[in-house]
Amino acid sequence: MTDLAAREQRRLAALAKFEVMDTPRESAFDELAELVAAICEAPIGVVNLIGECRQFFKAEVGLGVRETPLDTLFCAHALLEQDFLLVPDATADPRFACNPLVTGEPHIRFYAGALLKTDDGLPIGTLCVLDYQPRQLSDVQIRSIRVLARQVMAQLEQRLAARQVAASEARQRAIMDSAQDFAVVTTDLDGHIVEWTSGAQNVLGWSKDEMIGKSASVLFTDVDISAGRLALDLSQAHREGHASREHWMVRKDGRRILAVDVTSPLMDQHGQHVGYVKVLRDRTEAHAAGEALREVEARATDRLQANEEKWRTLFETLQEGFIFAKVERDADGRICDWRYEEVNDAWYDLVGIERGTAIGKTIRDLFPGIEDVWVNEFAEVVDTGEAKRFTRQFGGLDRWYDGVCQPVGEDRFTVIFLEVTDRIRAEKKRDALTDIGHVLSESSDMEHAIDQATEIVAKTLGVVRAGYGTLDADGEMITVPEHWTADGCPRLVGQYRVDDYGDYAIDLRAGRPVVIPDVRYDPRTSPRADIFESLAVRTMINLPVVGNGRTVAIFFVNDNVPRQWTTQQVAFVAEAASRIRVAIERRRAEQDLRESESFMRSVLAASTDCIKVLDLNGDLTFMSDGGMKVMEISDFNAVKGCFWPSFLKNDGVGLGKEALAAARAGRSAHFEIAADTFLGTPKFWSVSVSPIFGENGEVVRILSVSRDHTTLQEAREQQLLLNGELSHRLKNVLAITQSIANQTLRDAVTLEDASAAFSSRLASLGRATDVLTATSWEASDLDTVLEAGLAAVADKRDRIAINGPAVRLNPQSALALTLAIHELVTNALKYGALSNHTGTVTLTWEVSGSDANPEFTLLWQERDGPTVSPPTRKGFGTRLIERSLRSYFRGETVLSYPPEGVEFRIKAPLVGAGELVTA
Repeated sequence: MTDLAAREQRRLAALAKFEVMDTPRESAFDELAELVAAICEAPIGVVNLIGECRQFFKAEVGLGVRETPLDTLFCAHALLEQDFLLVPDATADPRFACNPLVTGEPHIRFYAGALLKTDDGLPIGTLCVLDYQPRQLSDVQIRSIRVLARQVMAQLEQRLAARQVAASEARQRAIMDSAQDFAVVTTDLDGHIVEWTSGAQNVLGWSKDEMIGKSASVLFTDVDISAGRLALDLSQAHREGHASREHWMVRKDGRRILAVDVTSPLMDQHGQHVGYVKVLRDRTEAHAAGEALREVEARATDRLQANEEKWRTLFETLQEGFIFAKVERDADGRICDWRYEEVNDAWYDLVGIERGTAIGKTIRDLFPGIEDVWVNEFAEVVDTGEAKRFTRQFGGLDRWYDGVCQPVGEDRFTVIFLEVTDRIRAEKKRDALTDIGHVLSESSDMEHAIDQATEIVAKTLGVVRAGYGTLDADGEMITVPEHWTADGCPRLVGQYRVDDYGDYAIDLRAGRPVVIPDVRYDPRTSPRADIFESLAVRTMINLPVVGNGRTVAIFFVNDNVPRQWTTQQVAFVAEAASRIRVAIERRRAEQDLRESESFMRSVLAASTDCIKVLDLNGDLTFMSDGGMKVMEISDFNAVKGCFWPSFLKNDGVGLGKEALAAARAGRSAHFEIAADTFLGTPKFWSVSVSPIFGENGEVVRILSVSRDHTTLQEAREQQLLLNGELSHRLKNVLAITQSIANQTLRDAVTLEDASAAFSSRLASLGRATDVLTATSWEASDLDTVLEAGLAAVADKRDRIAINGPAVRLNPQSALALTLAIHELVTNALKYGALSNHTGTVTLTWEVSGSDANPEFTLLWQERDGPTVSPPTRKGFGTRLIERSLRSYFRGETVLSYPPEGVEFRIKAPLVGAGELVTA
């Protein structure tokens, strides 16, 4: 709670004490409202009490209402002032210019109000005047408002005192009524009954209502009435202090009783005679017992005497100090001093002066150099006739006193007071701890905050140094950062060995406070007292702060003069040290938490998983940043609170609901499902759903983690496709291999020839397959296909020239062409241009025709080899070259044998076999 809030709570409590809110009008307050309005010549005068949310008008003139909301009038602002608020022109005052009562009906322009303050200085309301015209007040009018405000408070205090007196009287009456064997009757000076106890009704029969106002003589017999015994009893009691006799009296039922009748004078608190008290006891049955009668009379007399002595001894038995004094005036009539005429024993005890030495002396005689305020404030009470409460330090005694000064007339006054030094010091310590809490919680620099906290402690205790040092992990070194010192006092910033502190280092490590009133006389410090004193350390408090079973820090307090430290002071230092420790740990925990939260945010943001938190109904309450990205959600509010399974498609809704049910039962679930992102992008998800447990093991939330498996799913589908395609390709290759084997074996002369030819052709098939595998059995570059076919004559590759545009062939065409080129180069090596040292081969191709119907032409031409003649029969190679290519290229294939060299030509549509690469 802030200081302002705490003060407001105290203010409201002070107001409640008077029990005046919502009470009927009372003439005493109405007259004050009328008077202040008349003095200030204002149309509106108000006695205003300010509650928590409203203003109650105990009295008002010209306003016409008894209460208003707190924000509609001016008085709430008056609480912020020290004493008096004056607003000459509300339209020119920015605080009120926009107030609806200024801008609209009734167009208030002027306000002046004095605070209604309790003896504790707490404002509970105002006495104020308002006008419809701008104006000023004279000094006399302002002073009148202040004086009348104090009169209002006097009325409130009087109401409170009257209520308390009534309560006290009720208690006393209850006590008196409890004495059922005694009739206690109180009369005025003329003997008319003003009080009648229940004991009187029990003894005499009449009720209180029947007897109030009647003469007490109705209780007497006719004989006593004729003899004027009532007047004689009262006269004797007034003259002698009491009148006691035994005589016959008459009950309501007419029956006579013999009663002991003791009459005593009744005095008020000022010692004024205001009536009589008659104490009666029915002694009819004990008439013969004279001794018993005397005992009753003595007891009644003792009670009356005790009542008198109570007032006589009150002055001397008060716990409070009491002063009866008269002011001294100078030649100009100004009060310059005051003289003690009477003080009680408590006064001597409270100020520490020998009893009997004050009477007849002035305050300046007793206390030379006393602060002028002790004279001036009491002088103001005498001059104004108004009581005043004070709470002030008596500098010469270093004590605090709280009391009330009241005027009694003839330049005299009384003071009743108590010493409140302990209370004030406790309040200062409490306020200091509050300030320390604010400093430690609001500062961003913990070292600076600790420096400020040590300053608060030092100034509260009135010492020259205070600081907070931390111990390292092994407890060997203490580090003292910046701390507060008084002017001229050295600072102890640095690192120190704990063992250098001497014998009390053991106490510090053990977590025991070290409190030394004087370093010269404590055996732990006396051997090095001169070193301590050189550092302005004559007395000390070293208070260890324990954490995790060891001393982690020390709060130290030093002064340069000896001091007897109180338990409360040590406890104050301990509390300050504890708060610093808690603040440091809290700050460290907050930093760790921030770092942890930052790390978790980074993890969540970096993760491509869609991490969601659901309530037990399955509604979305959280989604990670990474999840929002993969789900293509820009604003979480667009989906917050949505039912999570609704994001899933078809069977996914049911799977999601089943997973939620499992999580609510404390089990995890997993499934895979296709679902679109928020923007409609198709995705495939791996979904895990798990329960989140609370402290007591119950399921409090549900965690759903969805991982984008779209790529994985596509890979799975591609794998299935690839497996099918591989199976198809493998079957084709096996078919080709089988065909090569059959044809090779059929045409071979010897087994060795068949084996060599078959191996060579399989190698060529393998190279062709490698080319297609490198392109995933997609279209292959013609250059690459041709090089695969020519690989068998790598050592003669420089004698083969190839040239043509970039063309890509489909797998079947590429495979057939590779095998055909292999056959051509094999034949050229055995019989053609590559069988000697001079022959060459030219391999060229071109694409002609339109873009829609391109035509592919390829020419194999051998030169400078042996003279060529057509073969007598066609083998497998020739058939492979002519027939296989023709079927795949779906065009013309011609193998010719001119003498200058073998030629092979393909002329076919490119569409279906491949494509021309244009860029």
